[in-house]
Amino acid sequence: MLSSLRMGVNQLPRSIEGVWIHPADLPLVTVETYQQLKTFCQGLGKDRTQRLIAPLFKGQKGHPVFFGAKYFPSFFQAPLQVGARWITKKYRDSLDLVEVDDQGILQDMDRPKDIEQYFSSP
Repeated sequence: MLSSLRMGVNQLPRSIEGVWIHPADLPLVTVETYQQLKTFCQGLGKDRTQRLIAPLFKGQKGHPVFFGAKYFPSFFQAPLQVGARWITKKYRDSLDLVEVDDQGILQDMDRPKDIEQYFSSP
């Protein structure tokens, strides 16, 4: 996935302040979570270009993750096998965690079986 992110970052206009990265296999994030993250990000003003933002549910970091423009070069420094997670670990002091009430930020849906299990559990 990192190679795709690198290609995308290369195409961004220089004026962009940051990007939200949201893997397609996490489809259950709620509208309320997106709104909460958007509000937090907007509240940072221009400082958001210097920040990383991720949602947190019961102590676990999830998606989507915001990468301020300052971190775009880091996509090209990160090891391919580690991916963008390398950036959030290396710059954890710049990572804002936003507590949300949404397990969808963690719910990875890679196979049809994952979907069946999620919707059949109480």
